[in-house]
Amino acid sequence: RRLSSLKREIDKVTDYYDVIRIYQYPLEGMFALTTLKNNKWRRIIVRPPKS
Repeated sequence: RRLSSLKREIDKVTDYYDVIRIYQYPLEGMFALTTLKNNKWRRIIVRPPKS
């Protein structure tokens, strides 16, 4: 919930050419990278290696 409101606030003050990265760790034991590029949000989730 807080991340979505933060992303909306960032959308209001950024231009098409801006690039923003948000790093989240630990997120349910995973690493998440959320990126804003060309006014589109992308999320990459990196899971730990299986033992």
